[in-house]
Amino acid sequence: MPVVARAGNKIRDYYAVSLTLISAILCALMLPLAIAGETFHHQVMWIAALDITAGVLADPLSILMSNLVGWLSFSIMIYSLGYMKGEENMTRYWFLMVFFIGSMQLIIFSDNFLQLFFGWEGVGLCSYALISFWNKDLKKDY
Repeated sequence: MPVVARAGNKIRDYYAVSLTLISAILCALMLPLAIAGETFHHQVMWIAALDITAGVLADPLSILMSNLVGWLSFSIMIYSLGYMKGEENMTRYWFLMVFFIGSMQLIIFSDNFLQLFFGWEGVGLCSYALISFWNKDLKKDY
């Protein structure tokens, strides 16, 4: 996000929204798999010495939840274009929003507790940072 921000504020804003749109479309492309009741599970070795794998588990419930997260997040990002217009530190805001959405998707598609933990920590970190976004305006603190 910081690299894209160098190209301009409008490009940065629409880049963040387009990333969310791409995520939502990819989630929608998995709907036929959910309707058929099929499950996709893929694992790769992550840390061989400890026999830790990283993987994706997409069952019908996780596909439906990812669509809910994807399309709701996209609508929130569209709303943010107008609501956050003129605010300072928008690069940080867009980065945190995209990272938050990615962390939610990681929670949904994780196939082990370690990945679930990383996704949960990402959501918690971004929540904290987004809640304290207006940390310099004392009127908005109370």
